Order: sequence, then structure tokens, then C-alpha cells
Amino acid sequence: GIEPSVCFVITKKGLDEKFIEASVVVNPNKIIYISCNPATLARDLRRYEDLGYRAVKVQPVDLFPQTHHVESVTLLVKACNSESKRENVRAIKKKQGGGRYEKNGDPKK
Repeated sequence: GIEPSVCFVITKKGLDEKFIEASVVVNPNKIIYISCNPATLARDLRRYEDLGYRAVKVQPVDLFPQTHHVESVTLLVKACNSESKRENVRAIKKKQGGGRYEKNGDPKK
């Protein structure tokens, strides 16, 4: 299967819970989250943190000078506590369709 090292996420309204879970199950090393809404960015970053990623850098970008609009580009990376992340991924996979999984969250062969 495909094992991306980076996943790009671009949103105006924030992310659906199912999308956040799916992006974590794909297991990228980094996630680049681009948002124009600081409130939904903060909400979604908390969820990513619960699933084993942490924000290491947020860069505001002023694409629309002389307006109040500012885009935020956030870099998330896998956190050090990989065991809790694997537990969360297993729970997501079970919720999405059951199946049997190894201790590390990978499907049983």
C-alpha cells in the first residue's frame, strides 16, 4: 500500500472527524494543515494531538493585504509516544470497519 511521509490538508471550515481519523490511519510522518480559520484550526489541532501528532510550527501568511484575512500554515509531526498513537489508530480502524489488527495497529495478514 501507499505510505505517504507528508499529508497536505487545506480547509476553510475545519475538518470532519472522519477525515482527521483517516489522515492519521494513513500514518504520515508529517501533516501540513493550511487554514484560514484560527478557531477550527485550534479545535482540529487538539484532535490531532489526541491521535499522536503535535504542532511544531505555525506560520501566518497574509495573502490578502489590508484585510483581516490571514492563512495559517501548520506543521504537525508524529509525537514521541507512539504506543498511545497505535492504540488510537486501532480504535479508529475498529470503528471504521472492524477487522483483526496486530498490536502495532497494522491489519493482520
